[in-house]
Amino acid sequence: MDVCYKLVIKSAIVLIISLHSLITYAQSFEKDSIFLNKHILFLSSENMAGREGGSSDERLAAEYISSSLKSIGIKPFFCKSYLHKFSFTYDLQTFSSQNVAGFINNKADSTIIIISHYDHIGNGGKLSKSYGKIEIHPGADDNCSGVAANLLLAQKIIESKNKEFNYLFLFTGAHEKGLFGAQELFEVRRFTNLKISLVINFDMIGRLDETTNMIIFETQNFELSPDILTKYSENSIEFQNKKNLVGDQTKFAKKGFKTLIISTGIHDDYHKISDTAEKINYRGLVNIVETIDKFLTH
Repeated sequence: MDVCYKLVIKSAIVLIISLHSLITYAQSFEKDSIFLNKHILFLSSENMAGREGGSSDERLAAEYISSSLKSIGIKPFFCKSYLHKFSFTYDLQTFSSQNVAGFINNKADSTIIIISHYDHIGNGGKLSKSYGKIEIHPGADDNCSGVAANLLLAQKIIESKNKEFNYLFLFTGAHEKGLFGAQELFEVRRFTNLKISLVINFDMIGRLDETTNMIIFETQNFELSPDILTKYSENSIEFQNKKNLVGDQTKFAKKGFKTLIISTGIHDDYHKISDTAEKINYRGLVNIVETIDKFLTH
């Protein structure tokens, strides 16, 4: 066999391996996109009626998330239940809500928490920016995108069999009316016994702008260079550090925990009836989940 022929064979092998890798990546990407789309479509559908905090629609969304965690293979955090009920007061009225939480117990020394609130603003009311319109506010980006991403990350972590940390996947209720779900968690004895390494909040991460490819984030109680996050992205996502990003992580930061919030930012459909599922950038959403997965497990 002459040298030229050997080079041709080696080149062909390299090409075949490269093509196989591309096909595998494309198949994985398509699978993840379908996964995200399914959850966002359901949670932002008319049947969920905007998932207002304290409503029966919010409860239905909580039960759906519980079922999704179970199907992924994530065990309940609250003893034998994924749900933990609590009461909150808003506009001088008392309502009942619930947090949803699944747990991967690797018997590690510390736990990473990934949060995403699942409630929204129902038919709008005083929190709406679709002024004068009493209609269902789907909240596809706010925050079905964060919920779907949280579920996908849970699936990826349990499949990776990473044992360095325990993982708590938390879906908070009654966020829009005052971050009540995040605050309520501190009343749960099992939670207060956890040693927490990091809290990550996914809040509105479905509108990655393909022109700027920019994600905003903020850390509290520790520093994180944007370059560290960017290096885990295979798709040239850039991270920009912002300040004063209020969210569920704020409750944890005030207690001294290290927190990180990830968002693609406020847009023209924020708290409007036009925040719908077809406007989600699923490619960008998959890339965000993959980036955070690599950040946590590599």
